[in-house]
Amino acid sequence: MFYSTLVFELKKQFGRGRRRYVLLGVGIPVLYYLVFINVAPHGGTTPVEGTIWRNYLLVSMTAFGSVFMGVSTGGIRFATERMSGWLRQLRITPLMPWVYFLAKIAVALLEPLMLIVVLFVVSHIAVGTSLSFTQWVQEALALWVGVIPFIAFGFALGFLVNGQNAGAVQNLPIFIISYLGGLFQPIFTMPSIMRTIAYAMPTYNYANIAWGLLAGKSPEIENILVLVGYTLIFILIAVVLYRRDHSRAII
Repeated sequence: MFYSTLVFELKKQFGRGRRRYVLLGVGIPVLYYLVFINVAPHGGTTPVEGTIWRNYLLVSMTAFGSVFMGVSTGGIRFATERMSGWLRQLRITPLMPWVYFLAKIAVALLEPLMLIVVLFVVSHIAVGTSLSFTQWVQEALALWVGVIPFIAFGFALGFLVNGQNAGAVQNLPIFIISYLGGLFQPIFTMPSIMRTIAYAMPTYNYANIAWGLLAGKSPEIENILVLVGYTLIFILIAVVLYRRDHSRAII
């Protein structure tokens, strides 16, 4: 049952009508990265936080793109399916809800993985980023697994908005938490109060694990706990909203 559901979700996610959205989701962070690197002084080799700017920026833009893709899967796409009545149709089938959501989470993890691979390759070939094989793998795993809280956030958001305004509603919080989390500007350049806010952002705690790995540091337990906490909160919100929708469907 899970396998067939997964295959079905894969076909929907990467079907002909959605390929342009996938290309845009991958292309925009790549474009941002290349533009920011092009205007960086000294070819992006300025020291920053135990590494150099082009490596630091690579993590920042990969994190931003992964967050955007993770939230979009639950935000726009899930909201569209819900408003079309697809979720109501599933409720009258033998398919268990957890199988449906697990398949969607598995598919939602594929797009960030694609982005990570593409951005890493572009950075290595076009910019000259040079990391050891171990560092490449560590960075990829940290950025890939760390996107799970944002997928959960997307599903929670998908229960709150309809398909028509999901795009506009989701984009604003994505850019807000990305900016406040230091993905567009290193937090050490921010005022004190902004740094305090950044430490509480899921985006900062997500990216800081990968930034730390660049500097040869082990992941900080505080970052991991914050991400786990956000994941549980977003899952709880999604479950509560799912049950609310289910109750309305019965009534």
